Amino acid sequence: KSVDELNLCGVVYFDAKANVLFHAFRDLFIPLGSWDWSAEARPASAVTLGPWDNVFSDLACVGAVARDGDLAAWPGRWADALLHGAVRRRDSQVFADIRFKPAEIVEWAVRQVSAEVDASVREPPAFVWTFVNFDDYVHARGYTSELREALRRLERSVERWVQAGYSVVCHSDHGMVPCQVAPEVWHEWEHLAGPENCRLPAGGAGRVRWIYPRKLDAASLRDLHGRLSELLKGDAMVLYRSQLADMGLLPRAICSGPAIGELVALATGPGFPVPDPSYRWEHGSATAAEMICPVAVWR
Repeated sequence: KSVDELNLCGVVYFDAKANVLFHAFRDLFIPLGSWDWSAEARPASAVTLGPWDNVFSDLACVGAVARDGDLAAWPGRWADALLHGAVRRRDSQVFADIRFKPAEIVEWAVRQVSAEVDASVREPPAFVWTFVNFDDYVHARGYTSELREALRRLERSVERWVQAGYSVVCHSDHGMVPCQVAPEVWHEWEHLAGPENCRLPAGGAGRVRWIYPRKLDAASLRDLHGRLSELLKGDAMVLYRSQLADMGLLPRAICSGPAIGELVALATGPGFPVPDPSYRWEHGSATAAEMICPVAVWR
């Protein structure tokens, strides 16, 4: 399905039907005029979030198993929508204990898959999937030798499964790039995107963020556009949301609706004010390194 069919254009966006700002990963919303997610956010059952048909529902007839991995720790409906149609199995491991230990993450993932494909007392399912979360590690530390060695260990297990007659696909959804925002830039972004200028907190995620200005007349938008452009020069393009469609980044139906804020910052450099300034690597924008989506297939 396309972005406009799903009406899901980012991690944080305005849902017009429910009249709220929705955080898809946390499955929470805050109403117009609210600014504190921790104090104001409420479960967002009023916002549609799946289920949708996917590879698991397509293969359910032949046996599709999903080992949740770190998804088991995610709140709300996002993981349920992602894994809709699969037989889900959860491990007793508390993933928080190993989230920044790549070798142990791989050991766990191999154990999860092996529990399915090496089963001797039942027929193995035709399709097995597991979530290997290196995302948090790379955000904090980047592509270290420790991470690369863990990937080599994973590949050795993949080769063993292939020799046993399986086909294996490893996929990821994005690359990451270094980031280091100056404190004064981050604080000025928070001011420009704050309640003095905007009717809602910023939407988007990572290295693409949009704001919902209070004043929508042309002169006020031009003024705020200019202030953001001056702040982020060299590290972002500041766009009107319609320009996202002009650039082919999102469907025009999404860009003409209220989900995305009227002004959008699209990162081009490392000094972009990412939501979590402690991150040293981030993603989300349209640079070449971020848009790489690796896929490896062994047969």
